[in-house]
Amino acid sequence: METQHPPIDRLLDVFDELSSEELDRVEKRLVSAREKKNGYDRISTPSPAPVARDLFAISFGEYLAMSREERDALQISAYENFPKWIEQELDRHNARWILVCGGKVVESGPTLRSYPRSPKVRTVGEQYGLAPFVFVRGPIMG
Repeated sequence: METQHPPIDRLLDVFDELSSEELDRVEKRLVSAREKKNGYDRISTPSPAPVARDLFAISFGEYLAMSREERDALQISAYENFPKWIEQELDRHNARWILVCGGKVVESGPTLRSYPRSPKVRTVGEQYGLAPFVFVRGPIMG
């Protein structure tokens, strides 16, 4: 007879309802959690951002569920996949930085002095229900 574990059983029921994409995310997170428990967190590499689909369509909830490393990888992936578009939008807004949500420029600024702080970026993500991105022209240090 199998031992009952109500919290785990509920979790397994939730897994049954997940899409294959959601299950892939859960699987990656479980691997990461296992590595951390076993002391491998210093040598593990961040998961690559999902590039097979539109990065600007990632929900804000999905974004919040990501680790810091996953969010950084997502940002880098956006820079790698949309460099021309980012440059065009920076030019179009005559900006040093742009705040993007859903593939639309929500805010921009001519200098880094007005660079949006984390609470502002989070608020925009919440308002649009999508992952927020901040893109900067040129090197930040220099």
